[in-house]
Amino acid sequence: MLIIDQLNQQILEEYKSGNSEKRVILQTIKAALQKKQIDTGDKYDSATEITVLKGELKQRQEAREQFASAGRNDLVKKADIEIDTLKQMADDLSNQEIADKLFISLNTVKTHAKNIFLKLGVDSRKQAVNKAKELGII
Repeated sequence: MLIIDQLNQQILEEYKSGNSEKRVILQTIKAALQKKQIDTGDKYDSATEITVLKGELKQRQEAREQFASAGRNDLVKKADIEIDTLKQMADDLSNQEIADKLFISLNTVKTHAKNIFLKLGVDSRKQAVNKAKELGII
């Protein structure tokens, strides 16, 4: 069984259990794998899966370290879901598409977007994505 199938099963289990934090992380990893497949036109194989997973984990850890070094421990805790939201913004998804993809409400996406804008000191999605890329967050 490929990892994408395992992720689908685990996402469903986390959804049923109410563990939204873990579910969102798994969904982000799944989306990264799917994006890699679309970008390269390749089918999933173990090497691709490992590369994508390592990239996701490294990016997440670097963002957490940057927030912590800036004395923003509040961002460390919320970093995962907000980074996931930022990544979806970078893919130019609408708020509703982000909500559907991350299995969260539209209002939650809007709240995350407002928080992201405040934390990055920007006024728009485009500015947020550019600043996040500049800082190495995404």
